[in-house]
Amino acid sequence: FYFSGHPLDKYRTLLGRIISVDSLSLPGRSEREAVILAGLIGDQRVVIDRKGNAMSFVTMEDFYGSYEVIVFSSCYQKHRAKLLQDSIVVVKGKTSAKDRGDSKVIADEIYTLDEALRFLSRRVHLTLGSNRFGKDELERLREVVGRYPGERDIIFHWRENGTEHYTVQARNARVAPGLEMVEELKRIAGVEHVEISN
Repeated sequence: FYFSGHPLDKYRTLLGRIISVDSLSLPGRSEREAVILAGLIGDQRVVIDRKGNAMSFVTMEDFYGSYEVIVFSSCYQKHRAKLLQDSIVVVKGKTSAKDRGDSKVIADEIYTLDEALRFLSRRVHLTLGSNRFGKDELERLREVVGRYPGERDIIFHWRENGTEHYTVQARNARVAPGLEMVEELKRIAGVEHVEISN
Protein backbone atom coordinates (compact mmCIF):
# COMPACT_ATOMS: atom_id res chain seq x y z
CA PHE A 1 0.00 0.00 0.00
CA TYR A 2 1.36 3.42 -0.97
CA PHE A 3 0.04 6.61 0.64
CA SER A 4 1.20 8.86 -2.20
CA GLY A 5 0.34 6.62 -5.16
CA HIS A 6 2.20 3.71 -6.71
CA PRO A 7 5.86 4.46 -7.55
CA LEU A 8 5.11 3.44 -11.16
CA ASP A 9 2.35 6.07 -11.53
CA LYS A 10 4.79 8.69 -12.76
CA TYR A 11 5.80 6.41 -15.64
CA ARG A 12 2.40 4.89 -16.53
CA THR A 13 1.93 6.86 -19.77
CA LEU A 14 5.59 6.65 -20.70
CA LEU A 15 5.74 2.86 -20.38
CA GLY A 16 2.25 2.19 -21.73
CA ARG A 17 3.39 1.47 -25.27
CA ILE A 18 6.54 -0.45 -24.30
CA ILE A 19 5.17 -3.12 -21.99
CA SER A 20 3.18 -5.94 -23.58
CA VAL A 21 1.60 -7.47 -20.50
CA ASP A 22 0.94 -6.77 -16.80
CA SER A 23 0.30 -8.89 -13.72
CA LEU A 24 -3.44 -9.02 -14.49
CA SER A 25 -3.05 -10.41 -17.99
CA LEU A 26 -0.03 -12.64 -17.27
CA PRO A 27 -1.85 -15.72 -15.89
CA GLY A 28 -3.19 -17.94 -18.63
CA ARG A 29 -0.56 -16.95 -21.19
CA SER A 30 0.88 -19.80 -23.23
CA GLU A 31 4.21 -21.39 -22.34
CA ARG A 32 7.30 -19.42 -23.42
CA GLU A 33 5.37 -16.47 -24.83
CA ALA A 34 7.59 -13.39 -25.30
CA VAL A 35 6.62 -10.59 -22.91
CA ILE A 36 7.83 -7.21 -21.67
CA LEU A 37 6.76 -6.09 -18.18
CA ALA A 38 7.60 -3.25 -15.81
CA GLY A 39 7.51 -3.38 -12.06
CA LEU A 40 8.91 -2.52 -8.68
CA ILE A 41 11.33 -5.04 -7.20
CA GLY A 42 10.09 -6.52 -3.93
CA ASP A 43 11.56 -9.63 -2.35
CA GLN A 44 14.48 -11.45 -3.92
CA ARG A 45 15.74 -14.93 -3.13
CA VAL A 46 19.23 -15.79 -4.38
CA VAL A 47 20.04 -19.49 -4.68
CA ILE A 48 22.88 -21.59 -6.07
CA ASP A 49 21.98 -23.73 -9.09
CA ARG A 50 23.23 -27.26 -9.82
CA LYS A 51 26.31 -25.90 -11.57
CA GLY A 52 27.26 -23.81 -8.54
CA ASN A 53 26.18 -20.48 -10.04
CA ALA A 54 24.00 -17.86 -8.38
CA MET A 55 20.50 -17.23 -9.74
CA SER A 56 17.49 -15.50 -8.23
CA PHE A 57 13.74 -15.47 -7.86
CA VAL A 58 12.45 -11.91 -7.81
CA THR A 59 8.98 -10.76 -6.77
CA MET A 60 7.87 -7.83 -8.92
CA GLU A 61 4.90 -5.56 -8.33
CA ASP A 62 2.98 -3.44 -10.82
CA PHE A 63 -0.29 -1.46 -10.66
CA TYR A 64 -2.46 -4.55 -10.40
CA GLY A 65 -0.57 -7.14 -8.39
CA SER A 66 2.63 -9.13 -8.27
CA TYR A 67 4.40 -11.81 -10.26
CA GLU A 68 7.62 -13.78 -10.01
CA VAL A 69 10.61 -13.35 -12.29
CA ILE A 70 13.08 -16.22 -12.55
CA VAL A 71 16.59 -14.91 -13.27
CA PHE A 72 18.88 -17.75 -14.33
CA SER A 73 22.61 -17.52 -13.70
CA SER A 74 23.80 -15.96 -17.00
CA CYS A 75 21.14 -13.24 -16.82
CA TYR A 76 21.74 -12.80 -13.08
CA GLN A 77 25.48 -12.23 -13.55
CA LYS A 78 24.79 -9.64 -16.24
CA HIS A 79 22.07 -7.72 -14.40
CA ARG A 80 22.54 -8.38 -10.66
CA ALA A 81 23.47 -4.72 -9.95
CA LYS A 82 19.98 -3.64 -11.10
CA LEU A 83 18.16 -6.10 -8.84
CA LEU A 84 17.80 -3.80 -5.84
CA GLN A 85 14.72 -3.73 -3.65
CA ASP A 86 12.28 -0.91 -4.53
CA SER A 87 13.98 -0.29 -7.89
CA ILE A 88 11.80 0.01 -10.98
CA VAL A 89 12.93 -2.22 -13.84
CA VAL A 90 11.61 -3.47 -17.17
CA VAL A 91 11.91 -7.20 -17.82
CA LYS A 92 12.03 -8.76 -21.27
CA GLY A 93 11.51 -12.48 -21.15
CA LYS A 94 9.26 -15.49 -21.63
CA THR A 95 6.31 -16.79 -19.68
CA SER A 96 6.57 -19.94 -17.63
CA ALA A 97 3.16 -21.58 -17.57
CA LYS A 98 4.20 -24.89 -16.04
CA ASP A 99 2.62 -24.04 -12.70
CA ARG A 100 -0.92 -23.14 -13.66
CA GLY A 101 -2.31 -20.19 -11.75
CA ASP A 102 1.17 -18.90 -10.97
CA SER A 103 2.41 -15.74 -12.67
CA LYS A 104 6.03 -16.35 -13.65
CA VAL A 105 8.42 -14.90 -16.20
CA ILE A 106 11.87 -16.17 -17.16
CA ALA A 107 14.06 -13.10 -17.66
CA ASP A 108 16.19 -12.72 -20.79
CA GLU A 109 17.08 -9.06 -20.23
CA ILE A 110 16.54 -6.61 -17.38
CA TYR A 111 16.58 -2.87 -18.03
CA THR A 112 16.54 0.22 -15.88
CA LEU A 113 13.85 2.68 -17.01
CA ASP A 114 16.45 4.74 -18.84
CA GLU A 115 17.81 1.66 -20.64
CA ALA A 116 14.29 0.53 -21.56
CA LEU A 117 13.60 3.87 -23.23
CA ARG A 118 16.84 3.59 -25.21
CA PHE A 119 16.77 -0.08 -26.19
CA LEU A 120 13.08 -1.03 -26.40
CA SER A 121 11.73 2.05 -28.13
CA ARG A 122 11.29 2.82 -31.81
CA ARG A 123 9.41 6.10 -31.65
CA VAL A 124 8.90 9.10 -29.39
CA HIS A 125 5.38 10.55 -29.53
CA LEU A 126 4.84 14.19 -28.57
CA THR A 127 1.30 15.47 -28.17
CA LEU A 128 1.24 19.25 -28.65
CA GLY A 129 -1.57 21.63 -27.76
CA SER A 130 -1.67 24.05 -30.69
CA ASN A 131 -3.18 26.87 -28.64
CA ARG A 132 -0.15 26.87 -26.29
CA PHE A 133 2.62 25.88 -28.67
CA GLY A 134 4.23 28.76 -30.55
CA LYS A 135 7.52 29.88 -32.05
CA ASP A 136 9.39 30.07 -28.71
CA GLU A 137 8.24 26.59 -27.74
CA LEU A 138 9.27 25.22 -31.13
CA GLU A 139 12.75 26.68 -30.68
CA ARG A 140 13.00 25.15 -27.21
CA LEU A 141 11.87 21.81 -28.61
CA ARG A 142 14.58 21.96 -31.28
CA GLU A 143 17.20 22.65 -28.59
CA VAL A 144 16.16 19.69 -26.46
CA VAL A 145 15.90 17.27 -29.39
CA GLY A 146 19.29 18.45 -30.69
CA ARG A 147 20.97 17.47 -27.42
CA TYR A 148 19.85 13.83 -27.70
CA PRO A 149 20.68 12.70 -31.26
CA GLY A 150 19.96 9.07 -32.02
CA GLU A 151 18.03 6.62 -34.18
CA ARG A 152 14.45 6.89 -32.87
CA ASP A 153 11.73 8.62 -34.88
CA ILE A 154 9.77 11.56 -33.45
CA ILE A 155 6.03 11.66 -34.11
CA PHE A 156 4.10 14.89 -33.45
CA HIS A 157 0.40 14.72 -32.60
CA TRP A 158 -1.28 18.15 -32.86
CA ARG A 159 -4.35 18.75 -30.70
CA GLU A 160 -6.82 21.59 -30.51
CA ASN A 161 -9.57 21.80 -27.88
CA GLY A 162 -8.85 18.23 -26.82
CA THR A 163 -9.19 16.76 -30.33
CA GLU A 164 -6.28 15.40 -32.34
CA HIS A 165 -6.11 17.18 -35.68
CA TYR A 166 -3.15 15.62 -37.42
CA THR A 167 0.00 13.58 -36.95
CA VAL A 168 3.36 14.16 -38.61
CA GLN A 169 6.75 12.46 -38.39
CA ALA A 170 9.83 14.67 -38.01
CA ARG A 171 12.00 14.42 -41.11
CA ASN A 172 15.33 15.80 -39.99
CA ALA A 173 15.43 14.82 -36.34
CA ARG A 174 15.87 11.52 -34.54
CA VAL A 175 16.62 11.01 -30.87
CA ALA A 176 18.12 8.64 -28.33
CA PRO A 177 15.36 8.73 -25.70
CA GLY A 178 16.04 8.64 -21.98
CA LEU A 179 14.42 9.84 -18.77
CA GLU A 180 16.35 13.12 -18.78
CA MET A 181 15.21 13.96 -22.31
CA VAL A 182 11.60 13.07 -21.46
CA GLU A 183 11.63 15.33 -18.39
CA GLU A 184 13.03 18.22 -20.44
CA LEU A 185 10.36 17.78 -23.11
CA LYS A 186 7.60 17.73 -20.50
CA ARG A 187 8.74 21.11 -19.18
CA ILE A 188 8.12 22.82 -22.53
CA ALA A 189 4.83 24.73 -22.52
CA GLY A 190 2.36 23.17 -24.93
CA VAL A 191 3.80 19.65 -24.72
CA GLU A 192 0.85 17.75 -23.26
CA HIS A 193 2.16 14.18 -23.39
CA VAL A 194 5.38 12.32 -24.10
CA GLU A 195 5.06 8.63 -24.95
CA ILE A 196 7.48 5.99 -26.14
CA SER A 197 6.47 3.11 -28.41
CA ASN A 198 8.21 0.01 -29.73
